[in-house]
Amino acid sequence: MPRITSSSPAERREGLRMSLRERPKADAKNAEANSTNKSSHETRRTKRKAGANSRSLYDEYGRIRHNGKDVCDCMDDDCPGCWYECENCGSTKCGVQCRVHRKFYYESIKFDGKDGVVFNKDFPKRK
Repeated sequence: MPRITSSSPAERREGLRMSLRERPKADAKNAEANSTNKSSHETRRTKRKAGANSRSLYDEYGRIRHNGKDVCDCMDDDCPGCWYECENCGSTKCGVQCRVHRKFYYESIKFDGKDGVVFNKDFPKRK
């Protein structure tokens, strides 16, 4: 009568690893669906990036898109930059938010306690 020996824990672990490696892969239908979702996700992402650039008022360098001027957010044409260095782009002309691909602009600056108002002359007036 043959003697039956129990396998060692290491052999059992190796057998478990082999069984996990030999598991059948996801069926072809699910694999195709996953690859389709990935490609549609990638296309949505590229569309979103392209759409964001076309709606932004500033370009990738922080210049105004329609005239190419590099104007500080204090709205002074001769200002070399009066803000702290921007964490995103390193410019000293960005105000509270970085100008790179920014979708808004400041229309005016109103001073508290004074009658002075500075209007932005570099953007077209709203109709």
